[in-house]
Amino acid sequence: MILISSTQVDPVTNNVIDWIHHLAPEKRVIRINDDSGYYFQFRGKDIYLVIGRERIHLDEIQAFWYRRGRIRYKSATTDILREMKQKEELLLEEYLEYQLTKKRFINQYSRSELNKLVVLEMAREMGLLIPETYIVETQDDLNSLQTTELITKNFLSASLFELSDTNAIMYTQELERETEIPAFFAPSLVQKKIAKKYELRVFYLAGICWSMVIFSQEDQQTKSDSRIYNHEKPNRSAPFELPDEVRRKLTKLMEALQLNSGSIDMIVTPENEFVFLEINPIGQFGNVSASCNYPIERAIARYLLNDTL
Repeated sequence: MILISSTQVDPVTNNVIDWIHHLAPEKRVIRINDDSGYYFQFRGKDIYLVIGRERIHLDEIQAFWYRRGRIRYKSATTDILREMKQKEELLLEEYLEYQLTKKRFINQYSRSELNKLVVLEMAREMGLLIPETYIVETQDDLNSLQTTELITKNFLSASLFELSDTNAIMYTQELERETEIPAFFAPSLVQKKIAKKYELRVFYLAGICWSMVIFSQEDQQTKSDSRIYNHEKPNRSAPFELPDEVRRKLTKLMEALQLNSGSIDMIVTPENEFVFLEINPIGQFGNVSASCNYPIERAIARYLLNDTL
């Protein structure tokens, strides 16, 4: 039995489940979405996943994929000491993840939100090139930066946020000097703008990299961030072979971060330098699979079934 944690609006989860059913029709897949009606029961040394009237012992689960959402312990009781109860439930959720990651697994909720600043430092330590990065909170600090071309982005590694009735995306934005900027503002992540030959999106799974080149620099709408998609004139994308040295450094970084899967963004400069930007452990990869005809969903299914790609 395979357990998958996801959300209602993630289509690649469906694709992977289809592949599991194709490769192993006899294998049962349990999918729990973030808003599903499920909860866990603790009975001494036994843990059960309860869905409707069915109780599934944790020992029946052979593999676990954390794709999206959150594994939650949902208690049916109330307690006047609500704050204490919530802390206890967080500890139980941590214990559940510990038990699930004893199995064959892909990703963890506790590793789904990275510290972008720490990741950049670690990437540099692994020998990868990174953009010049600053944290500023005053207009004077911003004006003191020597470079004139800057971009700003959010601190979070995740850029897609699921609202009640839609999804919202936070983009990388070029910082225009003529824009009126207040004297003081919340600490903001600012980086030196890097001239790009093209962008790379790399999906990593257990030491394997599937890479896609995105020719976004010639379109005014997408030159700062290819996710600001031009539906009328889409960017051309194609399969791309990473240099062995870059692939080894990325693998070393993923291992240091204790991640066995994630989406990696890079830029290749006109001088053919490979610049690391960020990692999103739960980033989208459906476009990489579809645009490049990569069997990523099939590879995930195979890994969940038998730990091989």
